[in-house]
Amino acid sequence: MRINNFVRQDYKTVSPLDRLESFKTNLLQEQALVVKNNDKYYGILTPFDLLGHSCKIAANCINKKPIIKIDQSLYDALNVMKENNYEVLEVFKDTEFCGLLYKNDIVEFLIESNDEKDQIIHDIAHDLKNPIASIQGMVELIKMNNDPDKSELYHNYILQACDESYNIINNLLELASLKYDSSQEFKYIDINLLLNEFVSKPFYLADKKNVTIDNEISSERWIVHIHPQKIIRALQNLVINGIKFSHSGDRVTISSFYADDSVVISVKDQGIGIPDKLQSEVFKKFSKARRKGTNGEKSTGLGLAITQEIIKANNGNIWLNSEENVGTTFYVSLPRSSVNDQSAIGKIIR
Repeated sequence: MRINNFVRQDYKTVSPLDRLESFKTNLLQEQALVVKNNDKYYGILTPFDLLGHSCKIAANCINKKPIIKIDQSLYDALNVMKENNYEVLEVFKDTEFCGLLYKNDIVEFLIESNDEKDQIIHDIAHDLKNPIASIQGMVELIKMNNDPDKSELYHNYILQACDESYNIINNLLELASLKYDSSQEFKYIDINLLLNEFVSKPFYLADKKNVTIDNEISSERWIVHIHPQKIIRALQNLVINGIKFSHSGDRVTISSFYADDSVVISVKDQGIGIPDKLQSEVFKKFSKARRKGTNGEKSTGLGLAITQEIIKANNGNIWLNSEENVGTTFYVSLPRSSVNDQSAIGKIIR
């Protein structure tokens, strides 16, 4: 996993000419202070910089420290911290200072991840137990009953239970690959062209349920820096989710608009909506908010968790607005790119 999601930008700063007495206490509390003067970056100060020094101002206290790039992994960062006995690292994108990376933040995340892993193992075992029990039961019935008319029915039930198990395992593997894959291929994309191409393709479940897909995508040219296939995967999850909880004759609308330097994509349905008490649960793995669709479609409880991981990996945000028996709208915001480099523009998918 890359470190970009752990970089703090709410750091405290001092001027290079600030005297030691004015920031010493603050430095001990914060573990690190960034030395800046207007837009000029000098470096960072840690409590170790004060040991054995007779410096009087911040600029004179700075020692050379190892740095880390924003696209490096947590493993890389922990190795650098261990080798140099540092609790904080300064993070750069090319030659530009991005923020601070704290060892405590990484350790807390790893502890939480381990607890989450234990919970996921428990949930997987629980979810796989039902289809496997169904398979076992059907096999026993086939052994006891030689009626050819019922054998086909039992075989279909077994195949259905196998599909359910496969979906759980496949979604879990996808979620794991998203979380630990730092090699995503990002491209400069005209997002509205990508969305129009996505909406133009048929949705089997929509045809089956008589649900109409409406296109309200902007005609403006907005460039974003994303992994296009992953974003399409996330949007598929949202559209299929909307169709699943819609009734025959309903509409699912895909829109895009511009707000606060970001491109916002919305997927709106007219379905059954999400109760208030469940809305905070929908993005969790094996969510308690999972329900069957209006035609009895089953859910693994992982689709929206996968969607959120994809959006986060593309530096975006996702949220929802829902009302029972009225419908649900999911919103995805992606930062708009201000691409000026002609070589980069030439790589934009048109």
